[in-house]
Amino acid sequence: MITADSLIAAFSFNYYSLALGGVTAATGAEGEVVVSNIVLAEFANPKNTGFMVTSGNTLAFDIGIVIALVVASEAVSRFY
Repeated sequence: MITADSLIAAFSFNYYSLALGGVTAATGAEGEVVVSNIVLAEFANPKNTGFMVTSGNTLAFDIGIVIALVVASEAVSRFY
């Protein structure tokens, strides 16, 4: 779902189709985040459940944001 919605946003022909693709992709991604936390908490060692859930989320978002910034700055610098 996230991939299809991202493709809708990438190949949008006006602002409304871009917004539709972005909103639906964000909704799917947020659902994935909720489910992944539940699965991580279920399979983690009971002594480390809190640490695993909080650090896993924090590291994933921090690393993802840095990678997105690097990729976006490279893409913008090549096209403009």
